[in-house]
Amino acid sequence: MNDKDDKKIIKASTPNSKNYDAKIDVYSKDPKITDKKDTIHFVVNTETGKGKIITKNEGEKKQETDTQCYLTTACMKHYMDEFDDNCYYLDILRWFRDNYVSLEDKKEYYNIAPKVVETINESENANDVYNEIYYTVIQLCVRLIEYGRYDEAYQIYKENVLDLQNKYVKKLSLNK
Repeated sequence: MNDKDDKKIIKASTPNSKNYDAKIDVYSKDPKITDKKDTIHFVVNTETGKGKIITKNEGEKKQETDTQCYLTTACMKHYMDEFDDNCYYLDILRWFRDNYVSLEDKKEYYNIAPKVVETINESENANDVYNEIYYTVIQLCVRLIEYGRYDEAYQIYKENVLDLQNKYVKKLSLNK
């Protein structure tokens, strides 16, 4: 075995996808000499900022994680003078989502949250709604996560997403 076998390989390319226009692949070893089992792929649409992280580890199924955090992103875009997609709150809540939230709940969230954000954005009181979400949900959940109180953070976030779904997704269904 030579030194080349132990190095990580990073490759940037254009993916074969109409939804994403940039891709970065990280291989645990040179993909020419391995079977590509330990890899991480990042795909992103540079215009919308939407993306996925796809991991493949030996002995495990391929896992996909959406990089979006819809409600928090919408709140932070509203709240911050200069929006930063890697701000502290988004980083903490993404970590929490990826390490604590069940796959089933994540799928449900990604089905609901874009519809909730769409309806809030169309409402006359969007600023008030985002302020309320920021102060009563996001700040509280981040503080609970910082103190390791994951169950409480999870319960608060989930209950509020369900409340928002009941209020805004039903409204969206009635309006269309």
